[in-house]
Order: sequence, then C-alpha cells, then structure tokens
Amino acid sequence: MSQEEIEVETSDEENILIESDLWNNYFDGSKYSEIPIRLEISADDLLKVLDYLDWENKKRQGPCPIDKNNSNYWREIATKIGITKLAEFCDESDDNTTSQIISWDDVCRHNQRDDCWIVIDGKVYDVSQYIPHHPGGDRILFGISADSTCFFELYHKSQRAFQMLKKFHVGNLAKEDIEKMPAGAACSEYFLLKLRSVMP
Repeated sequence: MSQEEIEVETSDEENILIESDLWNNYFDGSKYSEIPIRLEISADDLLKVLDYLDWENKKRQGPCPIDKNNSNYWREIATKIGITKLAEFCDESDDNTTSQIISWDDVCRHNQRDDCWIVIDGKVYDVSQYIPHHPGGDRILFGISADSTCFFELYHKSQRAFQMLKKFHVGNLAKEDIEKMPAGAACSEYFLLKLRSVMP
C-alpha cells in the first residue's frame, strides 16, 4: 500500500485500497477515527460506490454504474459510509422518477379480497390478482389498512418473494400521508436493506 492509498475493511472481511484523493474528496473522514478503517457495507457495494465516484470524476460520461431505480438502497449506503455526493445523486434520481404518488385515503379504498392494495416500506402494491395463488391464502389481507412492512418480513425472506412483489408495484405513498398510516411493528435493518436493493 502506498501513501496515495487508504486501506479499508468491509463488513464481509475484504480489504480494499482506495485512492487518497478519492477518500479525501468524497468520504466523511470524521466518521472514521479508528485504524484500520472499517466500512459497514459489503465489498461488492463498496466497489460499486467507487465505480460511481469514478463516473462522477469523469463528468458522468457513459452509463451510471449504480441502479437509479434503487435510490433508497444507495442513499442508505451513502449515509452509512458518509458520502454526501452519492446521497445527493439519489435525491436527484428521486426528483426525476415518474412513479405515481398515491394518497393513504386512496390505498384504504382498496381493502377487499378482489381489490387489495398494501403498503410496504412506503411503496404501494396491488396484490389483488395474486391473492388466489398466495401460499398463505387470505392471510395477506391482514396487511391492509396499516403499514404491512413488518408483516411481510415475518413470512417472506427470499429474493424470489421480493422479485414477485416488485411486479405488483403501482406507486409510492404520498410522503405527507406516511404519518397518517397506522404503524406496524419495527422491521430489522437487514431486511429493509435487502428489500430496498430489489424494489423499484
């Protein structure tokens, strides 16, 4: 390792070298007082972040190396490791999305077996057509008229379940209505990160 590189350790025990200029220009060094520096994200995610920073340095030439549709996931990564530039990019991506904004009152009108909308992590899903095929039967109806995120976590851990849920996304709950929605139990941070890495 040269003086022009900083060595960091990731959550999956990988050691990665980062150019000093990149570290000093983009990372919030005040978050890291201990040596060796440990970043609580995976090596794969860190390499994606480094690709993104390189893309920024090159004036955004070529395709963006991170998925703009997963801005919630990457915003969480940015906050966790202290990269304001990436967090700002995620906010910018959100401003440019065309997802339909849905009010809580509208969600509550879809509360029947054949017309069922649920809210998971602030996103609205129309699961009406899936209920007859749902392995848990009508149990899915327990999630209506409240935040269903924790309820979904109880029974769905697999990537396959997340990919299936993605097909039913119809929009995002209006930010001003989030407090109006009855809250469910708290979910694990690991589950939310996993969910946000897949969801639109």
